[in-house]
Amino acid sequence: VENLQGVEGYFHVKNIERLVQNNWYSS
Repeated sequence: VENLQGVEGYFHVKNIERLVQNNWYSS
């Protein structure tokens, strides 16, 4: 369970980074 949560957390952070980069480049 901890491993699965770690994977979900990893992708969650990557999604946030992607959104931040998209907002950065578009602005």
